[in-house]
Amino acid sequence: MRNSPHVSMRRESQQALRNSRLAQASPRVFFGREDWATSDLVLLAATEALKRAGRKPEDVDLIIVGTASPDYIAPSASVVLQHKLGAKNSDTFDVNCACAAFPTVVAIGSGMTM
Repeated sequence: MRNSPHVSMRRESQQALRNSRLAQASPRVFFGREDWATSDLVLLAATEALKRAGRKPEDVDLIIVGTASPDYIAPSASVVLQHKLGAKNSDTFDVNCACAAFPTVVAIGSGMTM
């Protein structure tokens, strides 16, 4: 167990987390700081997506958050993100499908685009 890649990755990700705001432990797994909620992690991703798209939060029409671990029972994580992001013109909802949330959100979102 001591030389397990899993243990090694955890040590590396913990060290990286100490050295940065957000650490990418593997291509698809991120660890936020212990005092962060789901919406804090999603806020970073949303901010980066808007930056790359050259858009402002007011340009967002719909926020869908796929999570099994929202900040609160109510309001939903998407509403918390809407507030933190300043996306005052967007509709919001959460999808709770545990591990299947990502493909579910992509399918729902793509079906709602015009």
